[in-house]
Amino acid sequence: MNELTSTHTRMTVRCLLLAAVFLMTSGVELPARDMATVPGRTITVRIPVDADATLIETTDGRLANGSGSSIFVGRTQQPSDSRRRSLLRFDVASEIPRRAIIEDATLILNVLPGTAPAIDVRVFRVLRPWTEGPAISSGGNGALAMPGDVTWIHRSYDIATWRRPGGVFVRRASAAQTIAGPGLYEWRKTVRRPRAASLQDDVQFWLSVPERNFGWILIGGEGQPRTAKKITSREGSDADARPMLEIRYRMPLPGLQRPL
Repeated sequence: MNELTSTHTRMTVRCLLLAAVFLMTSGVELPARDMATVPGRTITVRIPVDADATLIETTDGRLANGSGSSIFVGRTQQPSDSRRRSLLRFDVASEIPRRAIIEDATLILNVLPGTAPAIDVRVFRVLRPWTEGPAISSGGNGALAMPGDVTWIHRSYDIATWRRPGGVFVRRASAAQTIAGPGLYEWRKTVRRPRAASLQDDVQFWLSVPERNFGWILIGGEGQPRTAKKITSREGSDADARPMLEIRYRMPLPGLQRPL
């Protein structure tokens, strides 16, 4: 970068900062979409879940729960085929400018009343596409899979399968949370370690490469039976209890690159 270009960049940044300060202190109101792209300004948005489903453990993949009012994670009381895992996907790219720098991400879920003990639930980024499907089950036993349902075996019943049963996802959890009684729970960034994954990193990746946004899978309580937790899904009757992703981001200043 030559001296003239460097000087021009510094002047542009200075002017934009002054303009942003003026807008925030003058009482001038901009449309929400315009405010979301002001350089340097921190914005917080809440994105509703775009698709969710429960993976019902079976050897043939004939059970599903793509459109039920609840999703499940843990193990039921059955002696076999008792594992349950939840899939969640949020349309990040349609709500946040592509050049945004993600500063924080929090997954918010509502756990419904039940008798299962407290379990640790981890969140992993999914590596293959899947379709939610129409099957409806009010409980954790699932319903007969229909075309388009995601199952323990199928990414989309019965035309596409997982490379391995139970879903394909990264090995490192992006977040973990202990869930016990009913109520709202948050999965958020923990202490950063070298090469550790995070929800923040996942969202930044999906923003950069939207076509590889296949959501998260929730796994927990698989070490013993009767641990299954029931969570409000996007079809739940209480809109305030449906899965939500809260994201805090800012727009980069001109001349500054956002993280890859």
